[in-house]
Amino acid sequence: IVGTPEYDQDLHSVIEALLNYDNVMYCLHFYTASHYENLKNELKDALENHIPVFVTECGVSEASGDGAIDFANAADWFTLLNENKISYAVWSLSNKAESSAMVKADSFHYEHLDDEDLTYVGLWVRNLVSGKDPKKIAYPKDIDFEHYKSPSAIFSSLGGRGLKAINRYRDYIVFS
Repeated sequence: IVGTPEYDQDLHSVIEALLNYDNVMYCLHFYTASHYENLKNELKDALENHIPVFVTECGVSEASGDGAIDFANAADWFTLLNENKISYAVWSLSNKAESSAMVKADSFHYEHLDDEDLTYVGLWVRNLVSGKDPKKIAYPKDIDFEHYKSPSAIFSSLGGRGLKAINRYRDYIVFS
């Protein structure tokens, strides 16, 4: 698996200069609250050019691993991956106090995780990797921010960006 330029988000450069080796795949990274049609179109162009792609990192948050969550775009992305039989690794199976974390920040279970231990992202990803159609995976109308972190944790970890992060959640999360 070979990395690509621009944080593994430039597949066009691969199309223009393939490595001359057998058994090579190229990396792609995406985050559904940061990467939309432009990057999906690059992936489609790579596939049309028979470029083998493996998504070695992706998530349903912003590329920072925190901030907004976009489940609707996640459904589009993972439908595209499934339709093209592209494997992926989703970020992040952790209890870190950020929106990409699949485990609630206050959970400290290490051997067995129950639904109560998972964030909305964790529940969504669990359904995804269980084989559910991404477009049919339910997600909440309103996010309970305690799933991720308390307001004080936001301000202590993000400082002045804390309020902006809360507002971005409210502005960008569209639930079906």
